[in-house]
Amino acid sequence: MPHKNILLVQSFDKRHRHTWSVGLCGAVCQEPCCLLGSCLCFPCANFAIRKEVLGGDLGDYRCFQGYYCQCAEMCCPCQSGCGPCCLAAETVLCPHVSVMATRHTVQEKYNVQNTCAERCLIDCVICCDCMMCCVAEDSCLHHGLHCLAHCAMCVFMPCMQAQAHHQIKMETNPATQAFVPVAAPYVMQRD
Repeated sequence: MPHKNILLVQSFDKRHRHTWSVGLCGAVCQEPCCLLGSCLCFPCANFAIRKEVLGGDLGDYRCFQGYYCQCAEMCCPCQSGCGPCCLAAETVLCPHVSVMATRHTVQEKYNVQNTCAERCLIDCVICCDCMMCCVAEDSCLHHGLHCLAHCAMCVFMPCMQAQAHHQIKMETNPATQAFVPVAAPYVMQRD
């Protein structure tokens, strides 16, 4: 699956044709078990979802699926041969980046784009992270931004995992593919 490194989430999803089959808030009701599993054991849930999107075969595994940090691929030349070990380390050591890599993999594989609300939430978290780099670490603003970003991630990431899991289920289940509505082209008529 050829793809380029992802630098900004906004530029990533402009080429995709449809949105997620369930929104972030809807994922709570549609995939409550996945959401609960993500809340209880965040890395384990991400491991399972990444394995699921790769078709159960971790032979195609790459560090962050090649979306982030090119040096990770050079540092770990055995990643495809030892996919389970590398993915386990990735999900534990870099959980948020790992979830974003899984999300991007689902988006690219199934041609899915973020909604406006999802882009706003992702951008707000990224802005908080960027602003933390510009503020002194011992300042109240830094601590407030850190707390805000951390709270958003703790709530937002399990929903993203449930959303990705639901999308994979919808895309791989032949019964649901037959009922995906396709918008009819709109034809203007003049009187």
